[in-house]
Amino acid sequence: LAMDYRLLLPQLPPELRDLVYTQTVTEDNHATSTGLDFTSKIYDSSHTRVEIIPVHYGNPALLALQRYHFLEGGEYQHFILKNAVQLRIHVMFKGHTNTFVQEHWDKKMGAHLKNLAKRYPWLRKVADYDIRILWKPASWAPSKKKRRVGAIAKRMVEVLTQEMDADQRASRGVVKTDLRVADFVVSDHILKGEALGLGEFVWELDAGARK
Repeated sequence: LAMDYRLLLPQLPPELRDLVYTQTVTEDNHATSTGLDFTSKIYDSSHTRVEIIPVHYGNPALLALQRYHFLEGGEYQHFILKNAVQLRIHVMFKGHTNTFVQEHWDKKMGAHLKNLAKRYPWLRKVADYDIRILWKPASWAPSKKKRRVGAIAKRMVEVLTQEMDADQRASRGVVKTDLRVADFVVSDHILKGEALGLGEFVWELDAGARK
């Protein structure tokens, strides 16, 4: 049987309803996962723990209209998924730096993200990423054959954002990054006169994206 929908804004055409929806998305609201069909995903391995949390700053009350069969409730959810989701990604490096192989991590994480995007296609339309990396290894030792902290973290960000739709990246892509290194690691590197390579973490993203 066809569902009979109720209308909250019957006099407004769709384009004006979108303008109304836009005004409800503000960082004055609390970040929430209400209305999203997945709330978090954790990928845990011997070297890293990666948690992906999608949130938005929309209005949960408007999303709740779906329960009462208001057409605008479904429209608003579609609007949020298309325009207003932020992906928060928390990475903790916890393994041994000298046994970490960047190429292996890239391949495994890339496959995880591709599968996640297949299951939730709206993820590819997300253009706002907030990535925070905590460098807290179980052990570390200098090696000319291994990348330094900054280069590893930079590559992680590139892999974690590779599912972003190219058009979204070019038109409104925003990637915020934060790299924090545990105090005991910093102290040890200072005492030994070794560089962490943090300058390698600062770079220009693809044209159209802002860091």
